[in-house]
Amino acid sequence: MTPFLIELRHATRAIGRRPGFTALAVLTLGLGIGATTAIFSVINPILLAPLPYPTGDRLAMIWEREKDGSQSLTSFATIADIGEQTRTLDRLAAIRQWQPNLAGDGAPDRITGQRVGYAFFDLLGVQPLLGRTFTAEEDNPTANRVVVLSYGLWRRRFGEDKAIIGKAISLDDTPWTVIGVLPRTFESLLNQQAEMWGPLRYGPALPYACRTCRHIRAVGRVKPGMTIAQATDELNRISAGLVRDHPTEYPASGFQVVPLKTQLTQTVRPALLVIFAAVSLVLLIACANVANLLLGLSFQRRHEFAIRSALGAGRWDIARTVLAESGIIAVLGAGLGVVIAWGALATVLGLAPTSLPRLDTIHLDPAALGFTALLAAVTGLGFGVGPAVWLTRAIGQEVRSGGRLTASRSRHLLRRTLVVSEVALAVVLLVATGLLIRSLTHLLAVDPGFTTDHLLTMEVQTAGKRYAEDGPTRQFFAGALESVEHVSGVRAAAFVSQLPLGGSQDGYGIRIQSKPLANDADAPGADRYTITPRYPSVMAIPLRSGRVFTAADREGASPVVLINETFARLNWPGQNPIGDRIQLGEKDTPWRTIVGVLGDIRHASLDKPSLRQIYIPQPQWQFADGSMILVARTSGDPDALTNPIREAIWSIDRNQPILGVASMAEVIRQSTSDRRFVLMLFRAFAVLALVLASAGLYGVVSSSVTERTRELGIRAALGASRRRVLRLVVGEGFALTGLGISIGLVGALAATRLLQSALFGISSTDPVTYAAVAVIVVAMALVSSWWPAWRAARVEPTVALRQE
Repeated sequence: MTPFLIELRHATRAIGRRPGFTALAVLTLGLGIGATTAIFSVINPILLAPLPYPTGDRLAMIWEREKDGSQSLTSFATIADIGEQTRTLDRLAAIRQWQPNLAGDGAPDRITGQRVGYAFFDLLGVQPLLGRTFTAEEDNPTANRVVVLSYGLWRRRFGEDKAIIGKAISLDDTPWTVIGVLPRTFESLLNQQAEMWGPLRYGPALPYACRTCRHIRAVGRVKPGMTIAQATDELNRISAGLVRDHPTEYPASGFQVVPLKTQLTQTVRPALLVIFAAVSLVLLIACANVANLLLGLSFQRRHEFAIRSALGAGRWDIARTVLAESGIIAVLGAGLGVVIAWGALATVLGLAPTSLPRLDTIHLDPAALGFTALLAAVTGLGFGVGPAVWLTRAIGQEVRSGGRLTASRSRHLLRRTLVVSEVALAVVLLVATGLLIRSLTHLLAVDPGFTTDHLLTMEVQTAGKRYAEDGPTRQFFAGALESVEHVSGVRAAAFVSQLPLGGSQDGYGIRIQSKPLANDADAPGADRYTITPRYPSVMAIPLRSGRVFTAADREGASPVVLINETFARLNWPGQNPIGDRIQLGEKDTPWRTIVGVLGDIRHASLDKPSLRQIYIPQPQWQFADGSMILVARTSGDPDALTNPIREAIWSIDRNQPILGVASMAEVIRQSTSDRRFVLMLFRAFAVLALVLASAGLYGVVSSSVTERTRELGIRAALGASRRRVLRLVVGEGFALTGLGISIGLVGALAATRLLQSALFGISSTDPVTYAAVAVIVVAMALVSSWWPAWRAARVEPTVALRQE
């Protein structure tokens, strides 16, 4: 170790004598390593780390299969059949959403929770911090109501009171007994916001436990020694038997068994991998830049190393010195990178969409720091090898030339190759960023089917025994709507059961009286909106034919319905649907007469086309929705009316929660948050890559001017004008840039194919984007080359000719 330690001490002194060079190299490398570490910290818990459950690798989601092969929720009856017949699953649990209203000390609190099968916690391998979890006896409609709390809810609402076990809490005006508290480390991956769990409490006699009542998710655990493929084969055989026994209650045969980790990450995996590829390009550019700096420094120190060689130092000794210096720079860069990663990660998490799983676990953990150490080792070796190899080859020539070694062709070639590589990589990133920007622009230009300006939305919910019946619930919403319409600044208001682009979905199977089906399972689905009469006018949804609802379409009147253009086009091509009748859901529901056709609206997202949509008057729906979305068209800033509208609703009943207050513009922004997140990161990486490539080009051209001072002086003495010298130097920069652009554009054509699924309205070969990037990079080359060229054009011949 002695020679190594001595070399390390010499390297430390050497870089300490060049603080400017060291600071620039460390900053460049720190930016690359910091950005890469930050993104790795996001990717690691989501894509790389195992699930936080003891048997996470054996957990899987179980879905029914639609006719088109897509996933579908399942039913309680189907889960019960699987549980009785399976031999490959050792646990199976049903899950449904639950949002009880928690009353007690303080304001009512709407809790996001889940109703689950009794085996749910055992399936996940979770042991409670306090108390216990559910038993089989508690999972039926007649059992006592019990509940398990998350650690966060226990701490926030009950002050970590250990005596809470066995006590009753009020949920929707009904007592539930707390039997357990989960540990702080428990992650509710099946619903990131869940804070409370209760038993499913279903039984086969319940009307919503039928086979066609598909509103339940199923999660299972594969037995040890069994595989997901074996479980899929078995469940498909079970499905075939169910379809044979109940041919009109299943749209298709087969189940989809998806590993839980795959299910949780399948929507974010492509984007995260593309982001990691982008930040890796930034790191490569940073390494190329530092390698270029080291090459320039090596040329300046050639005489020093020649003396060491003449005194007996071998090639390995010289190479070891360069590698030691690059290693120290890499370590310092990694240290700075950790600081940069810490700040960048906070920014990334602040902008990350809420759909990103395991957000709470993302931080600079030991795995991220170990990754940083690995980056330091790899990058230190990567950008140090080139200068070390060149220097060991150039020393002999330096000694033979008596210290008058000029820049060798190999050194010029290496430095220019590095710059061309930087430009090419920057072009790839710029093209990808440009495509994402244009894609988002196209997406935001999509007509959602309604007018978004001056529109405030909020979710209004009812809870408690008072609203157990439909009558009081409908009266509350009617009173709340009337009160809101009297608020100064509100032009019009309405209620709807689900908000377009709000992330919710409520679909029903549709039967058409004039077009009977042989199999009810083939009935098309449609999004169901229960609305108050003024909803189409408040949202500015155009009426294409017929009429909208009026106050006469009340409870007890002839049932009516509105449909959208797509529904009319698909099921009545070239015909008028007005007057035909449709039925939603079960066969015992009323037939409803179509009285009007509205324009299409985008519901799921702006990039997905409109599907079948149906609108029903609120008083005529078979039950009163306990949760409705208020939409209020305002004359001014909608956010300014948030508190007055809240107070207007609470004037009817102050105990009812109001959630999700947002302008429609904010709702649309949230619906595109995934795309904005990816674009934000790519934009940052592209700017960083462009700056680094610009610095690299400046360094090469500036160094070339310094080394060619004597040549440029001779040219000036022989009559070369300043303009010609200027053109000569700028041309060198343009030549390198042009080659980098050419290589980068070809690389972008191949690389951006990975982005095609994230693009909307444009192709990955969009010529406008490619042309714009080329112009930007050429402008960068002009800026980077201009100052060295200007300096070269002012070289005095007499000064240059005096140089030895």
